[in-house]
Amino acid sequence: MPRCKHSLTLQKWVPLESDPAIITEYAQALGLSRSREFHDVYSISDPHLLAMVSRPVDALLLVFPVTDVYEKYRVEQDEGKELYMGEEHEDGEIVWFRQTIGNACGTMGVIHAVFNGEVPPYLCNQCHQLCLILSAGITPCKAS
Repeated sequence: MPRCKHSLTLQKWVPLESDPAIITEYAQALGLSRSREFHDVYSISDPHLLAMVSRPVDALLLVFPVTDVYEKYRVEQDEGKELYMGEEHEDGEIVWFRQTIGNACGTMGVIHAVFNGEVPPYLCNQCHQLCLILSAGITPCKAS
């Protein structure tokens, strides 16, 4: 299987603020309809807190701290596995870009939330068309 030559150490960004208003503004700048917004979710298991979540829900971005313990666990879980290249998906089934820039996980989460699932109909036509053109027929590694 081909390996992606990109490294997360080539470039690092300032992490995206995890404020729903800022993420909404960013996603709308990417072409998301003003009818869609990001909101805080205070629990994924408490029914009372989940009842406060605006509906419909199109995507969930999970924000958590990356600690040395987590990173060690992740490396152990990935040991011996091939790098996922996204080739198993049929054309148009999913838009996926590999993160090749350090600290870009929030941005990548927003991009994946905006360009997948039930969200694309809420994109401006030009943005949706551009994403499909950019990702059509190329591997996620090359797209990133």
